Amino acid sequence: MSIWWLVGGLLLFAAAAGVVLASRLRIKLYLSRQEKNDDLYMEIHALFGLVKRKVQVPKIAFKGWEKGWDIKTKSMNVHQPEKAEGNKELLTREKIRDWFDRFASFIENVPDYFGWLKETIAKFRCTGFSWNTHIGLGDAPETAMSVGAVWAIQSSLCGGMFHYLPLAEGTRPQLAVVPQYNELTFTTEVVCRLEIRVGTLLVAGMTLANRLLRMRKEQARQGSLTEA
Repeated sequence: MSIWWLVGGLLLFAAAAGVVLASRLRIKLYLSRQEKNDDLYMEIHALFGLVKRKVQVPKIAFKGWEKGWDIKTKSMNVHQPEKAEGNKELLTREKIRDWFDRFASFIENVPDYFGWLKETIAKFRCTGFSWNTHIGLGDAPETAMSVGAVWAIQSSLCGGMFHYLPLAEGTRPQLAVVPQYNELTFTTEVVCRLEIRVGTLLVAGMTLANRLLRMRKEQARQGSLTEA
């Protein structure tokens, strides 16, 4: 009788694992710039909405090239926003240089890292994208010229991005550049929605880890041969 309980438990576990791996991870990226006010956040929904996390950057203040950027972040469970956790950090040039050096060292130890990155991005699906900009330079002719330049920039960036990131069926990017004549203003808002199956993302992570381990084993083997 205990064998059947064990088999039933294993089947139930396999079914639950299959459901989790087949579920979709949904990500929303939001970026807004209105005059001197910035807002940046990322929402992650998983397990059919049971898990909802939000990471927000409500403040990015430039303190000068010597001091760097004053960045305030906030992380929360969307179901329990009252338990948000805040953090404040000064991002200096030294920290940026250190991060860059670490990243450069990391990709050197992963065979064909950018090939892996390209394949992983191609497995995502963009289910929604909008980029709206309002611009005014006070003078009508200058505003009209700036609108054309901003439109060209937005179109080029989106064209390059969607060359690697597939759009979901029926999804079309929404771009708009609105002139604000006789005003001195600039606002821009970007919203991007992505989704990927949990199982697909897990396989991509395991592939990256496997490449890194193989490279480290090869480096260790070459090191032992050199010592010998």
